[in-house]
Amino acid sequence: MNQETLDKMRQMRLLGMYNAFKISMESFKTESMTTDQFVAWLVSNEWDDRCNRMIERLIKQASFRYKASLEEVDYSLERGLERNLLERLAELSFVKESRDLFITGSSGTGKSYIATALGYRACQKGMKVLYANTARLMGQLKMAKAKGTILQELKKIERADLLVLDDFGIQPFDAGGRMNLMDIVEDRYGKKSTLITSRVPVKDWYDIIGEKTIADAVLDRIVHQAIRIELNRELDVLKNSLDDMIEILNPGGRLCIITFHSLEDRIVKSAFKKNENPCTCPPDFPVCVCGNVSKGRVVTRKPILPSEEELEYNSRSKSAKLRIFERS
Repeated sequence: MNQETLDKMRQMRLLGMYNAFKISMESFKTESMTTDQFVAWLVSNEWDDRCNRMIERLIKQASFRYKASLEEVDYSLERGLERNLLERLAELSFVKESRDLFITGSSGTGKSYIATALGYRACQKGMKVLYANTARLMGQLKMAKAKGTILQELKKIERADLLVLDDFGIQPFDAGGRMNLMDIVEDRYGKKSTLITSRVPVKDWYDIIGEKTIADAVLDRIVHQAIRIELNRELDVLKNSLDDMIEILNPGGRLCIITFHSLEDRIVKSAFKKNENPCTCPPDFPVCVCGNVSKGRVVTRKPILPSEEELEYNSRSKSAKLRIFERS
């Protein structure tokens, strides 16, 4: 009777139940269970087995180059990678909100590994992911167009909850590549999330894409609301330019900066505070003797955050913080 039940479970592809029931027969593990507990145990094993097989299928379909885990990410200081930011991204709210993510930095900084690790996490959460080297994908789409299967390929890309475009901008886009990129961006805009890694700074993507009209259309859709991670101290550009921006302000002029993650905000907050009170004298000195003069005042003691009204129609502003400095 038990063997007949096992055969039926296998024929119905209830593999989780099959393995659990087989174990129960061999180990007498379920003798102390009530009927309800035994059925619940079988169903739980079937559920876990189906979830695991679904994850394996999603990972296989994603076509990752290698396995990666967020638990193995290197947070050493020289990389400029903030642990809190990556842990928030690991919750995948940016995917659920159809928000894009850019990871830029020089070669060897771990951009692809982080992108792949986030892709693996998305698969583990039941999301459809597609990983592709950008140049190779453009070549595949060119071949698909020649074969007459381009629409099917674009539809496959559109269906992915998270599209990972690795090594974006390694080579400039030709006319066909530009049009395919435009189609991908247009199909996914506001509906799906795209993760782009590149050794080329975002400010130079315009030249990589080429052809003004298409470059404008593509970048207008993906850049402004994207989350950015800049590895290998690229945030130093922001840090080193703040003093110069304050210096060129006219008296009464204001510098307003919106940041989208805490590392950027910390840099801006620190620079504004230093320019308001540049004194380096010990705190117990009765008078200042260092000669450093304040360049103005911080208007926003606390950052201005988006209102509930704005969040209702623009959920992507959730992480935005506005700080203002006024020149004296």
